[in-house]
Amino acid sequence: MGNRLSHQRKGYSPLPIKDGLNPTRVRVPAEVAPIRAFDFLMEVIQTQRHRHPDDDAVALQERFNKREVVVFDATPIYPSTELSAEQDVFFYRTPAPETLVPYDIPIVYEDADILVADKPSFMATMPRARHIVETATVKLRRSTGIDDLAPAHRLDRLTSGLLLFTKHREVRGAYQTLFARREVQKTYSAIADYKDFHTPVLWESRMEKTPGEIQGRIEQGDINAITSLV
Repeated sequence: MGNRLSHQRKGYSPLPIKDGLNPTRVRVPAEVAPIRAFDFLMEVIQTQRHRHPDDDAVALQERFNKREVVVFDATPIYPSTELSAEQDVFFYRTPAPETLVPYDIPIVYEDADILVADKPSFMATMPRARHIVETATVKLRRSTGIDDLAPAHRLDRLTSGLLLFTKHREVRGAYQTLFARREVQKTYSAIADYKDFHTPVLWESRMEKTPGEIQGRIEQGDINAITSLV
């Protein structure tokens, strides 16, 4: 029962954050099990869409040598370990080369629980797809030494502005809930060359976003988004 409860805990990992990066969790598909751990992870690495060219069999063996490939209960496994269907394996990815984002991330406020930083344009908030190291979360973890740093909300990669990070897991849920319930007021400013409107113009609408979906949508209902063109 204890293992099952841990398995369901969101964000659980038996490996710590390393150099600002969370470990990767992969599950063995039933159609390939049983399979040797080395063969399974080599296939995972080789089929990554964004793969470091040096992440080869030698690099994978080094992970095993460092005991940085583990199963759910944190037990290190060996290249020859036979994995069963639906078994979870944890290891560290090697990020592919990324385009440098040549901007700093100034910290504008910090206390014992939170940190507020000014994210520049062209920098993603969280690691995703081809943007891993050049993200606000990873860069701030590395510069501050706070491995538990996590954003309470997100800004699009091309959007600059203030990001609120929590410094401890214990307070993360409370701040994330504030944003989820829209109890935090956010103001966006855009400068654009658009001459087809007689200004000023005010648009009032209701925006909704389903967790797990990237794109939001406009729906009928009480206004929760106001756009002003001046």
